[in-house]
Amino acid sequence: MSCVLTAVALSALTGCSGAQLPTPEDTARPAIPRTFVRPADSTRLVRSRVDTATLYYRDILEILFDSAASGPVVRSVLSRYGAAIIGGRPLRGTHVVQLPDPGSDDAWMALRAALSREPVVVYVLAVFFRAGPDIIRIVGAAPPSQDTSPPSIPPEMTFALDTTIVIRVPGDTSDVRYRNVFLVSFDRSVSGVTIRGFMRRHRASIIGGMPFIRAYQVRTPDPGTTWSAFDSLRIRMRSEPGVTLVYPLAHRRRGPEPGGSSGTQAPRPDVARPLPRR
Repeated sequence: MSCVLTAVALSALTGCSGAQLPTPEDTARPAIPRTFVRPADSTRLVRSRVDTATLYYRDILEILFDSAASGPVVRSVLSRYGAAIIGGRPLRGTHVVQLPDPGSDDAWMALRAALSREPVVVYVLAVFFRAGPDIIRIVGAAPPSQDTSPPSIPPEMTFALDTTIVIRVPGDTSDVRYRNVFLVSFDRSVSGVTIRGFMRRHRASIIGGMPFIRAYQVRTPDPGTTWSAFDSLRIRMRSEPGVTLVYPLAHRRRGPEPGGSSGTQAPRPDVARPLPRR
């Protein structure tokens, strides 16, 4: 009797046509492949604007997603960018993905910047084109680590920045700063654990650097459109132990570089105007 009732109940749920019950959504995160084989014959490459001997893949990036992000959320990000998983770095917890060719150097930089701004993306790595072992350059935040050595300072600044997130300095409307991009440097005695803790507390991503002044170029979440919100963030970061510089980058134009196109550039810290005192 119970078997008959069960059959009747299932028939009522599935309908007379025999339609199947909906499959539960897969909440597991996409698996990380164990290896990544770099294409050796790719013609979709980008030449570095700083070192013309350096080439990157234009359509391949390495991404670390937040550990709290669910499978559906991660798949949604990959789907929106048309990204296909082609490899992985299990020890780093990253996926290597191939995307539709952005078509130009500037579009490639804009693509990297857009991916880095995704809430569930911790960092994005630009993958070098090399004949030997794979080399990467960090363009996002360093992964959490108890490594006591400081995170490496990227060799160049990132100029693919969102020019809508800016603020004018009170009293000087010609001085326009990014609200969420800063140069940050630390005392030489500060450990890597302290620096990484600073990045996590302020949800800051390392997107570039100025090695000759030992400064990281970092991007934070937008503090808000008011001067008080912007200045409060700057002061909180400057008050952290071991921090020696928090410099909000200026939104400014620069001339073309050899082998590159013009874009937005931060001024040199030694010639930029100071911000108003509180």
